[in-house]
Amino acid sequence: VPLLGSGIFKSLDNLLDHKYGKDNYTIRKIEVTWSEEIATYMNIISPLLMGIGGFLLFMEFKTPGFGIFGYVGATMLCLVFAGKYAAGLAGHEEMLLFLIGTLLIFIELLVFPGTLILGITGALMAMGSLLWAMADIWPTSDFQITPALFHAPLIELAKGFSITGIGIYFALRFLPNTWIGQVLILKEEVHNTNKAISGGGSSLFPDTPLPEVGERGVTTSDLFPSGKVSINGHIFEAKSSLGLIKKGAEIEVVDHHDFNIMVKSI
Repeated sequence: VPLLGSGIFKSLDNLLDHKYGKDNYTIRKIEVTWSEEIATYMNIISPLLMGIGGFLLFMEFKTPGFGIFGYVGATMLCLVFAGKYAAGLAGHEEMLLFLIGTLLIFIELLVFPGTLILGITGALMAMGSLLWAMADIWPTSDFQITPALFHAPLIELAKGFSITGIGIYFALRFLPNTWIGQVLILKEEVHNTNKAISGGGSSLFPDTPLPEVGERGVTTSDLFPSGKVSINGHIFEAKSSLGLIKKGAEIEVVDHHDFNIMVKSI
C-alpha cells in the first residue's frame, strides 16, 4: 500500500529546510491589498452601481440644466469601470468607447435632437463598453471568444437595467405627486416675463389641452433639449426642435411629438 505522505513536519520552514536545505530558499507571501479588496466589493455591487447610475442620468435628462443627478450618475458608471479596471478586467479601451458613446448621446440631445442615429449608436457603444469591461478577456494568442464568455456579463447588465427600469417606473408613477417632483420636474416659477405671453401665472394642469402650433410662450427652464415652457399661464413639458434654448427665452410651438410639444426659439 503506497504511503499517503513521505514525512510529517511541524511547519512550512521545517519542510523547506528538509527539501532544499536551511537558508537555500526564499518565502514570498502574496497578500490582498486594500485596493484589490475595494475592487472585489465594487465588482459585487456593479449591477447596483449601473442601475442607480442609469436611473440618475434619466432623472438628469428630465430636469433642467446639468446638476447633481448627472454628476452622481456619471460618477457611479465611472466606478463600475474603476472596479473592473482594478480587477484587471477592463482597460483604457472600454472607457474610451464608453466616453465616445456618451458624447454621441449628448450631441443627439443638444445639437441634433430627434435624429436618433447618433443617440442609438452612442447607447449601443456605451452598453457594449460595459459588457466588454465585465467580460474576462485576455489578449493571448490561444484565447478564444465564446458565447459563454459573455453569459455572466449579460446577467450583470440585465440586473443593472432592471434596477434602472424599476427606478424609472416608480419615479414616473409617484414622484410627480411629491414636493420633490414639483420642485425638480413639474413646476418652475416664471419671473420677469411678459404678462401677455406668460398669462401672469405658472401652474401645471394635467388635463389642459396642448397648445396649438403657432402659439407662443417663454421657457421656464433650460431646454436641454427637454424642459418646461409657459404658454397662456400653464406649464408644459416641451422639447427644443434644434439645439439648447435658455431659460426665459421666447418660443413658438412648431409641432406635437410623443405627447409633448416641440418648440423653437424666436
